[in-house]
Amino acid sequence: MTGSSTLGHRTTGGSTLGYLSPDDPEAIGAMWQTFKGYTVRPVPSTESYYQSVLERLHRDGDQVLIYGGTPEVRDCAGRLGANAVLVDRSRVMVEAMGLLTTARRALGRNERFVEADWLDIPLPDGSFDIAIGDDAINMVDWTDFGAFLSTTARLLRPGGHFVCHLLVQPAAELRRR
Repeated sequence: MTGSSTLGHRTTGGSTLGYLSPDDPEAIGAMWQTFKGYTVRPVPSTESYYQSVLERLHRDGDQVLIYGGTPEVRDCAGRLGANAVLVDRSRVMVEAMGLLTTARRALGRNERFVEADWLDIPLPDGSFDIAIGDDAINMVDWTDFGAFLSTTARLLRPGGHFVCHLLVQPAAELRRR
């Protein structure tokens, strides 16, 4: 991989978690707990929406891809007993977010972690019924949206669903690209 990032987008150089010690999940979790209720974490209405969508879409035995380690998304999948694969470039970040879930575990019983860049996930085509990531597309460079969406589509089974919301509006000159 070239560059690094806490989530999916590419940057150049630097530590994956440059703002904190990369080996201290408890410190990372404590810092991220301060963001609860702000836009970097799902607000209660967004979590409720994710829960209702997952309840509508999920069937026993479905495989769920979760981009990143967002505690609220993981709790939604956990309440359904969904088999979840969490994909992120940073194991420590996912484990830290796990400490903020209802289970308060680095990885829940229903979760498996795969360390990978979101643009190049080394899993077989058609592995998942549902892909979900709170603001996941916002963590990818605009120029990589196509690659991100293609990767997601490749990983979904026919009839699969991608659940995500986009919070930004591109500049006027980019809207038709």
